[in-house]
Amino acid sequence: MKTKIFLCRCVIFISLICLLTCSKESPDEPENPQLNVNADSYTFAKNVITASLIISNSGAGELSWEITGKADWLTLSKSSGNATDSADTIIMNADVNRNKGTYTGMLKINSNGGNKEISTVLNLETWISRAKVPTSRYAFAACVLDNKIYAIGGWKGYESLAVVEEYDPATDAWTRRSPLQNPRDRLAACALDGKIYAIGGAYGIDQIVKSTVEIYDPMTDSWSPGVPLPTGLALLAACVVEGKIYAIGGASGFSGPATKLPTYEFDPSTGQWSEKKSMPTHRCGHGACVIDGKIFTFGGVGNMVAFDQVEVYDPGTDSWEQRQPMAMQRFYFETSVVDGKIYAIGGSNLHKIPFDYTDEYNPSTDTWLSREPMPTKRYGLSACAVNGQIFAIGGSDDAARESPPMSTVEAFTP
Repeated sequence: MKTKIFLCRCVIFISLICLLTCSKESPDEPENPQLNVNADSYTFAKNVITASLIISNSGAGELSWEITGKADWLTLSKSSGNATDSADTIIMNADVNRNKGTYTGMLKINSNGGNKEISTVLNLETWISRAKVPTSRYAFAACVLDNKIYAIGGWKGYESLAVVEEYDPATDAWTRRSPLQNPRDRLAACALDGKIYAIGGAYGIDQIVKSTVEIYDPMTDSWSPGVPLPTGLALLAACVVEGKIYAIGGASGFSGPATKLPTYEFDPSTGQWSEKKSMPTHRCGHGACVIDGKIFTFGGVGNMVAFDQVEVYDPGTDSWEQRQPMAMQRFYFETSVVDGKIYAIGGSNLHKIPFDYTDEYNPSTDTWLSREPMPTKRYGLSACAVNGQIFAIGGSDDAARESPPMSTVEAFTP
């Protein structure tokens, strides 16, 4: 009987030793609460006012946490709690109704499972820097398709480019896409029926003006030939209204006086270009945007004269009308639409001085308003609007073209 009791006690003792040894050999299962947070920093802006902070317990037991030291421009759905198997989600809201500027703060999370500091930034600058375009260039085309911006062709180092790069504003990242089949600069681009049309342009050191049209299909990442323009055009504008493409203005050559060109309309149902009424002021290097089915054209240059004209084309009546002119003569700039207003950005004049001007045009009142200048002076840039922000891409600040073109990307929030 005593022997059996002794053996039982030995078995129990050995089992306890094994249990303790095994528990010490299981580092993957912490015995105590352990603080875990989903991010180390958060950035808020005019169009990014809400974010989720997720606190979880990657250890055992119950995690008790508390947030202190938040900035006065930030509100939290709650500032303390307990986390066991599930995570605590804290909704953070930034107060964007403040003066322009950049505000910083630090959230301090204290817990029985460790402490952590989270950086918070509120950027209320009108212009902010974004990821640079991989291929620096100017005199290129850009357009938006499915909330992504495509930078197409252009000029760099006395060479016409075929390179195409796609920018995703949501991730602030660039991706290389299939190049043009025909390198070109000073071309135009627009999106129609889920595809991009790259229209006209010039090629090479001799600037041979082209009538080439290529069509990009993002589903296959490939370019195919389109119906050529009736005549070669460079420094033109291209817009889409009611399922048709309009090629407006431009230069048919860079030697001798410029000739007045018709407005060309492309109907994809017939596959044909047709002539429409000419722009009253013949020009190239001008801006163009569509609002309420009408095409607004701005500025430009022709026969060594810079223009401040604003002329509006109505495709429904094939007619033009004059509007309030711009505040200055201007060309090689860009225009984009946000909330029914048109923004003219950058450009140059006959003295080849690059501009940083940003001007807002209200078509309903036919008035102009000066806005905060672009941080970087440049001309020959491209600009596109996505989700209420205008992205100004590339360009040049050197009229002599001795410096390389720019890769700068700056975003403007009207």
